[in-house]
Amino acid sequence: MRVLRESADPEVMASVLCESGWSAQQLALLPTTRVTQPDMAYSLGVAPITYENYERRRREPSVPLLLTFGKLCNVRDMLVLDDLWREVKGRRYPRTSDLVGLNVPSELRDLIIDDACEADAEVEAGLISALRAAALRAIHHRLDSDAAVDPNPETARVPVVSLAAAFDQEAPSGGEFLTRVLEAVDVEMQSAVRAWVAWELRRLGHPEAARDLPGADRTARRP
Repeated sequence: MRVLRESADPEVMASVLCESGWSAQQLALLPTTRVTQPDMAYSLGVAPITYENYERRRREPSVPLLLTFGKLCNVRDMLVLDDLWREVKGRRYPRTSDLVGLNVPSELRDLIIDDACEADAEVEAGLISALRAAALRAIHHRLDSDAAVDPNPETARVPVVSLAAAFDQEAPSGGEFLTRVLEAVDVEMQSAVRAWVAWELRRLGHPEAARDLPGADRTARRP
């Protein structure tokens, strides 16, 4: 489906649809540029997606996507959105920028944005849990002289009291947790705590979050 992001050529679309399992009879019913009849969805074997059966679509990603919502969508837009939905099921949630230039009904646009926000919240909750576990690990290494050296090279620069203060707080919503982590420690220790958190974020596979830390050098690269 990726080629459809760059091309609206009918032959390209037909080729991709054929590779996706569409029959010659189904392709023959498909207009060049626009689905002109809502009930054509059934002729094509494509399940129409409305607000009511949106959850069913999320549970059954194999169902091809046709948008109705009382409006008609360009065929290319429909296929690109179907591609996005498959990525949603693969946990790569679409960004709002993915919708630029697409003829997307406003109801669906709102749902996609809601999904993206929900996914961000899930990722943030996972990061908070992982960072708290890492802080406990680092504190253990600092307090136990018999423990092995902590894998985070920045741990040696951060006092135990600073790590405890940074992560001993409620997790707010809306992406503010990492900001509060830095604000919870003394100003003179914020640089060390920032470096410690950035190292852990990169270890957890979130280099973008490390670069976006308040006060971080966004040009810094992973060592």
